[in-house]
Amino acid sequence: MDPVRAIVDAVLYEGYLLWPYRRSALKNRQRWTIGGVFPGPHAGRVGDRSAASAEFLLEAPGGPDGPDGPDGPDAPGVSVDVAVRFLHAVDRQVMLGDERLDEVHVGDEAFLTWQEAREREIASGPLPVARLLHAPVRLPVAVAAGRAEQPIPTGDGGESGTGGVSAKGGAAGTGGMSGNGSVFGNGGAAGNGGVSGNGGVSAKGGVSAKGGVSGTGGVSAKGGAAARGGAAGNGGMSGNGGVSGNGGVPGNRGVSGNEDGAGLRFVRSWGALRGTIEISAVPVEEHAVRLRVEIVNTGVADDRETAVSAGLLCAHVVATASGGGAFVSPTDPPARLADAAARCRGDGLWPVLAGTPGDRGAMLAAPIVLYDWPQVSPESPGDLFDGTEIDRLLIASVLGLTEDERREMAATDPRARRILERCASLTSEELLALHGTMRDPRKETW
Repeated sequence: MDPVRAIVDAVLYEGYLLWPYRRSALKNRQRWTIGGVFPGPHAGRVGDRSAASAEFLLEAPGGPDGPDGPDGPDAPGVSVDVAVRFLHAVDRQVMLGDERLDEVHVGDEAFLTWQEAREREIASGPLPVARLLHAPVRLPVAVAAGRAEQPIPTGDGGESGTGGVSAKGGAAGTGGMSGNGSVFGNGGAAGNGGVSGNGGVSAKGGVSAKGGVSGTGGVSAKGGAAARGGAAGNGGMSGNGGVSGNGGVPGNRGVSGNEDGAGLRFVRSWGALRGTIEISAVPVEEHAVRLRVEIVNTGVADDRETAVSAGLLCAHVVATASGGGAFVSPTDPPARLADAAARCRGDGLWPVLAGTPGDRGAMLAAPIVLYDWPQVSPESPGDLFDGTEIDRLLIASVLGLTEDERREMAATDPRARRILERCASLTSEELLALHGTMRDPRKETW
């Protein structure tokens, strides 16, 4: 992979999801703490940033228009291409008809309500430095709100398969044991002493035979739901069986693919993003300019939830030079540019040279402090979203998870599922390579 792309992707997802990579973990309930640029009024109230900026130097041999080029905004010569990358929060909601569910289980697989993210990038294209010296360039951040739906498979034809489907978050009974192809409540346990046969469900104290249901005051046929003192209906909360409860107490309940309205599905929605990116340049020394990139969020938010939806998350800047331009290390500039480098200012972004060590064609301004030419370790088998942690320890911890913990991890986020699958597929040689590598910091950059 391109070394610039590898490191900027690592920066983009730093802290996205932390060990133990499960929704239930406390550290994964307060997210988006790195590099967020949030709507101004809300950010001002809580101490978040509504803007982020970085300044860094670019050498332009012979002047900003190149060794032989004339000055002027339209002249060929040194150019920069600036890209602002960030994550956009996406709410993933489990829905059944019009009902919002916290989670649903199909057989052994869980589907959870969660907040994912999608990558966004706004790029300037090549900008002649001479043009930037005449006037700044402003790019709009304008992403419309949206929504997408994804069916959750519950078996052939939308029906629940053997093992059934259970959900949490709707009106339901407190249990009920299911037979083959039926729908079960809390963990499939029998409700208050009730026992069901093949395809039937019993309410409190009742016993049913195949195809029928008996209970205290309630009777249902195949496909119905019986509760204490209640009657059953067709096409209710069931598969090939029913759901028993104890008076319809809210909690876990069974569902089927034949509910009225839309079936079981994920609904993903995202809020609108509004902001500006301003790129400017001023001369500082002969044949050198100071570039400035500022990101401003002009959206609206009333609270933390809407601020995240309207936020530019993990925002960072990637600048590349062409036409003979070369960026200057902010931490180790040449002597003639040391004072100019010291006068560079930033807010929330830390610029460093990026790419192959020694190359000066790319600059990364990240929301975390890095050194010049940061690299993803070649021994690392893939993203773990925690660049300061030891891969070997995280992978060993993942491999030590229980089956229930692995199921929750896989259900939390598609990226967590990929971590789980990657860790499980590592060979002994790949694991051994993670134990440690000796490098000479005087000769090597990693």
